[in-house]
Amino acid sequence: MKYSGTWSSIKQENICGVTYFLMESDLFGDIMYHIIMNDSGAFVMTSEDGFNPLYEKVGNADNSYSSA
Repeated sequence: MKYSGTWSSIKQENICGVTYFLMESDLFGDIMYHIIMNDSGAFVMTSEDGFNPLYEKVGNADNSYSSA
């Protein structure tokens, strides 16, 4: 999959030594689905992939790391 435009990390979570970033489109904000990238810059999944424990963990991460 290819995601164009710029994306900002709105949350991050370290799971088993890998840092995952919840990314939000700078153009569309929260009206567009989010994507998760790992610390190597690889695409992992989108919030539209359905229930997934990784998205639940990163999506609900309790930290204030935000680009806004």
